[in-house]
Amino acid sequence: MSAEVKVTGQNQEQFLLLAKSAKGAALATLIHQVLEAPGVYVFGELLDMPNVRENVSFSQRHMANC
Repeated sequence: MSAEVKVTGQNQEQFLLLAKSAKGAALATLIHQVLEAPGVYVFGELLDMPNVRENVSFSQRHMANC
């Protein structure tokens, strides 16, 4: 799930820095903020972060057990 275009701009860089250490509900809130942020059109770098992948993987396993 890699993006061909790099996320650029100060706002996007701040999101990426915050995402490095975010987990759980804080990560979900951050992703929601990224999706609503004006001018952010590429999400590949965020989705490729290990903690984001881990959170998605956990969510998928949890949903499969419901």
